[in-house]
Amino acid sequence: MAEIGIYEAVRTLRAIRRLRPDPIPDDVLHRVLKAATWAPTDGNRQPWRVLVVKDPARKERLGALYARQWTKFAAHYHANLAIVEPAVRQRTERMLGAGDYLSAHFGQSPVIAVFCFNPAEMAITDSNLSRVSVVAGGSIYPAVEKLLLACRAGGLGCVLTTLLYACEPEVAALLAIPSPWGTAAAIPSAIRCCAATARLRAARLRNWPSSIRGESRSSASPARPRRKSGRTPDCATAPPSAGRAGDDDPGATRMPAAIIPMRGRHAKGQTSARALRQCPDSPALSGTSN
Repeated sequence: MAEIGIYEAVRTLRAIRRLRPDPIPDDVLHRVLKAATWAPTDGNRQPWRVLVVKDPARKERLGALYARQWTKFAAHYHANLAIVEPAVRQRTERMLGAGDYLSAHFGQSPVIAVFCFNPAEMAITDSNLSRVSVVAGGSIYPAVEKLLLACRAGGLGCVLTTLLYACEPEVAALLAIPSPWGTAAAIPSAIRCCAATARLRAARLRNWPSSIRGESRSSASPARPRRKSGRTPDCATAPPSAGRAGDDDPGATRMPAAIIPMRGRHAKGQTSARALRQCPDSPALSGTSN
């Protein structure tokens, strides 16, 4: 199955909150996690790890924690709906409806990728300023974005969420995350949602200005016919991975089994040996090597 190009992936990446419960093949997870390891970090330290949560009991608990935080978060939007313009209200209600669905089904996602970071390995150059620090995120969120783009290119739907980290101590206890590690994002992922949602998104896209869609609609030129492209359809499965994980790296710092290590100084295009290995002594959190 042909993949979409990078510009198409960037242009069409969306927050997919209505996720199918179908399991994601391990080779597909391997591929999107491998893409995340290619992200730049300060000093090439890669001070982050990702937990691939597949155990139903832990996912259910994460879902309960997420629902509790979503209720508080959404209440602020609901309180302001009466005073906003009708067009804004309609968009906000649509967003809240999708958020309610995700909240109710968060724990049913086939996979929840939890990104963790170690502040001791990060050069936070704006920590002494009076404003909120943003530099630290520069060594974490590029990897998150690469994973999101890889999901889009491979036919997966996903959404970046951060609400769980209002209750980080409970998340850390549930997933056995050691100190001083923190949490930065939780990404529920699945094979892309149903055809009805795809048609709805296509209808919205047709209403966008042609400059945003990347089309030129000159009145002097005829409309271009629809052509068959190599885009991954919304309900298609992702292509198989072309790579496999290597042996364990004996020189790397040993992390608890709950942390799937993503550390490793490696050349672009090569996967760190510890980046994608399965954690055999962790019954609830599984890696993605075949």
